[in-house]
Amino acid sequence: MRIFRKRFAAVLLTVAAATLTVTTTPASATAASVSGWTAATLKAFGPSAFTFSGTSKTGAAIKCIGTANSPHWSSGGDSVIYKTRVTCNATVMVTIDGALMYVAGGSPGKPAAGPGQRVAKSTQSQWVSPGQTKTYYTPRSDSGIHIRKSGTYYGVSRGQIMDPCCSNIDGTSSAHTYVTAR
Repeated sequence: MRIFRKRFAAVLLTVAAATLTVTTTPASATAASVSGWTAATLKAFGPSAFTFSGTSKTGAAIKCIGTANSPHWSSGGDSVIYKTRVTCNATVMVTIDGALMYVAGGSPGKPAAGPGQRVAKSTQSQWVSPGQTKTYYTPRSDSGIHIRKSGTYYGVSRGQIMDPCCSNIDGTSSAHTYVTAR
């Protein structure tokens, strides 16, 4: 877990330093490597999809796809939030580190570009079974953090399979989106 967090922190530092340099895997390029998922299936996840995979203790290939949803206003959460959704081909424990980033400037329909400042972070672990999609929220609803400022936001996610095996770590970011707080 320590290596996972250090790598995630390094990604956030890279994001804050210059243009976004999180490595993403284009959905079409990963089709052959994700057992049971075609290029069309992966394309449906969108350009913000990322994959992470590992091998179970019995040698079976385990694959997960995460997608970064655009930040938006949540009336239920009374905050700007960012979601990462995860689907896997086996029952596994997945940990997602998420960060909600704020970029100064922009207006409705014209989000600002460039690196941002982290305004919320989260680490969540959930069991994901085949056929399920689990949602990971940043900020977490139980964090007490409420982002109530209109502006340009984007999210950054890193995912890893934690149990019954471990996996590589992969990540992605969402599009820059102007959110109007209510």
